[in-house]
Amino acid sequence: MEPAEFGQLVKSLRKATNDPSGNPWTRESLSIFIHLSINQLGRLERGDRKFIDNQTLKSLADAFNLSPIERKEFLIAAAGITEDDFCYHKTPEKQLKEMLEILTQIMVPAAILDTFQNVIAINKPYQNLFMVTKELIDYAKQTPINFNLLYVIYSSALGIRDLLGPYWREVGLIQIHQFRRSSFRYRDHDYYKFLVNLLFKEPQFDIDWYASHRAPFDKYQQYISYNYEHPVYGPLNYIGTVTINDTKFGELQLIIYNPVDSVTMATFSQIATSDTRQVVRMAEWPIKLTAR
Repeated sequence: MEPAEFGQLVKSLRKATNDPSGNPWTRESLSIFIHLSINQLGRLERGDRKFIDNQTLKSLADAFNLSPIERKEFLIAAAGITEDDFCYHKTPEKQLKEMLEILTQIMVPAAILDTFQNVIAINKPYQNLFMVTKELIDYAKQTPINFNLLYVIYSSALGIRDLLGPYWREVGLIQIHQFRRSSFRYRDHDYYKFLVNLLFKEPQFDIDWYASHRAPFDKYQQYISYNYEHPVYGPLNYIGTVTINDTKFGELQLIIYNPVDSVTMATFSQIATSDTRQVVRMAEWPIKLTAR
């Protein structure tokens, strides 16, 4: 991030979090907490402060109650590293094309997500596992947020709660932590604000979002364990592994679900039908629409 972008990130975090007394941070109260003058904090938020010492960064991370994985993203942002420094010398379109080709070769449920947890594409086993029908896809196309994984989990209209049963809230909290990490450096972007504003209209998301700040994950999330009773396929036990590809438009995440017992392996073999290599495109990328 350039200094001006990092300053905007700090400003956004200040406005979105509260002080230890539960009151929204003001520039004055935050400056006292991090031991800077109001003028120095103002310069930092405007991007005029080129050097930020480690103690100030640590104090800011404490003030914003950042989880360990968010602190990592915060320090990367403060270092002035841009997306170009992360990425291969390939166009984002080529990176996505290569990942879509890989998706056709995977015989277990798999999907591609972007940095905002929008589902970009799924393979046929994933479609079968989560019972993603053509009618559901056509319905989702009516508004951009319907392809967002968090919205899919927390919206009572899309049926994922029936699939996951009592386990759905645990999955929701896991995905919130993943979202907080992957979208961290984009919190000043218009699309992030649009997306979060819609998600907060779901009451349980609102509750779990703040719960995730009280009980943060202590490690970077590279795998997720799933163990629940599927209404059609019965008991399932699998692990979702995450492979991250950095692009100029944020992460593209390849999620692969791997069975960990013979029952789940048999079920995954059952849903790996003859058209397994079919890939279904979902959310648009890298374009981010806020309305239709």
